Amino acid sequence: MIWANGTFGFGVVDVPNPSNTVKVASVNDGGTACGVAVSGQYALLANLNDGLRIYAVEPQLQINLSGGDSLQFLWPAPAPFVLQQNSGLNPSNWTKITNLPVSDAGWDQLTLPKPVGDWFYRLKSD
Repeated sequence: MIWANGTFGFGVVDVPNPSNTVKVASVNDGGTACGVAVSGQYALLANLNDGLRIYAVEPQLQINLSGGDSLQFLWPAPAPFVLQQNSGLNPSNWTKITNLPVSDAGWDQLTLPKPVGDWFYRLKSD
């Protein structure tokens, strides 16, 4: 669910069930948000002060150390995103992690062995 709220901007809330909402994102756009619509993975915000603003809506990736030798990755589900990894920040070296996540309580979860060295992770549109 996406909402617009005047001078408080707009926000995205995942509602896996009405008693367990999950705040995904919020933006105070510095104007007066008076309406919002979603098209694909974009939120189009009608701003009373200066017109239309367009935001990409992407889920937040959480990474936790699990048991000292594993990493647990979590992101809001369902989402049309895949987890990718990279040993550096070179844009051409991102590779898709092919392990399938498990969905539980509104989250996609994936546990992987802790890598050797420094690695970067991101969610990318599938």
